[in-house]
Amino acid sequence: MNKAHRKPIPARWYTGMEVMIVVEAKVPHARIKEFQAGYASMRGKPRPLGWRQSLLLQDTEDPELHRLSTTWESQDALDKYRRSTNVPVVIALFRSVGVEPKIHVFQIQERLALAD
Repeated sequence: MNKAHRKPIPARWYTGMEVMIVVEAKVPHARIKEFQAGYASMRGKPRPLGWRQSLLLQDTEDPELHRLSTTWESQDALDKYRRSTNVPVVIALFRSVGVEPKIHVFQIQERLALAD
């Protein structure tokens, strides 16, 4: 079979692929500094096993829209973290400013870097 015609393997079958969880919500303007300070306060704290990196993103056209984008080494690592806590840290951060975030999980299919 031609490699280009193969169907992608669903994450539930292949869990070794990196994943990115994107958590987003509109943070009320009056609480943005508090929210951003809460994120900054995580600097230097221990990270869960399998955690790779996290980015705090703020929309340039709608400054209330924030996304936390976190990369995990695998779906298994993310699932283990989720089972280890009642409320994941990033969800608690959004809730601390009175909003309930939307959550999306993506498989990382390709990566380009400066060296590419």
